[in-house]
Amino acid sequence: MLIRKRGDERLERFSSKQQGNQLARLRDDLHLTALQYAKEIADAYDRAAQFPILSKTGDRLRDILEPPFAIA
Repeated sequence: MLIRKRGDERLERFSSKQQGNQLARLRDDLHLTALQYAKEIADAYDRAAQFPILSKTGDRLRDILEPPFAIA
């Protein structure tokens, strides 16, 4: 949910360059971690049917939840 800022409220200006650099480092770190644990992650995905996701969960929500469950 977005909340409109008050007229007297001042926020730091968004910098796509600064955010881009931070996000690129995070992306690179995540890539290296994924490579390091690729076998374990693939094995977890293979066991996706065993994840304790609620049985009434629809297919779309299950598709969204399976990757974080596999990583966790």
